Amino acid sequence: MTIGGLDLRTGVMDFCIEEAQVARAMIEQAESVTVLVDSSKFGRIASFEVCSLDRITNLVCDKPPTGKIKAALIEAGVNIFSVEQQAHLS
Repeated sequence: MTIGGLDLRTGVMDFCIEEAQVARAMIEQAESVTVLVDSSKFGRIASFEVCSLDRITNLVCDKPPTGKIKAALIEAGVNIFSVEQQAHLS
């Protein structure tokens, strides 16, 4: 699932109500949720709530989150996979 924004208070958000509704329906039926996001979405607010951070199983991003967003994701039990971190491990 791709998103419009990820905020530590609201969680996952989108700018399109139809996409947010479809995402919520998929999440309700899913055993796990993987969110694909670029780092510009961290701390960004969008119009429509999709789910809370604790509903995310995996977060795949270009650069790892930092600060309060990182702490909130870790506290929520989210597995964070960063392309930038993986490149340094190779």
